[in-house]
Amino acid sequence: MADLSELLKRWPSLPDEAIVNCKVTAAITGLSERTIRYDPRFERVYLTKSRYGNRDGDVRKVLAGLGEGA
Repeated sequence: MADLSELLKRWPSLPDEAIVNCKVTAAITGLSERTIRYDPRFERVYLTKSRYGNRDGDVRKVLAGLGEGA
């Protein structure tokens, strides 16, 4: 996996369909990885049987909702 700081630098240019690791989602939102795993707003997208991530567009929607007091 690429370095977390490198992934965070590239995050704004990723398309909404991109799948990002939970560590990236946690760093961007400021939530813990455990919260990300169990929060229904962050749907799991499985890449293999045991690897999953979150859709970039879903993360952006949650961040937009946080600004609105959701």
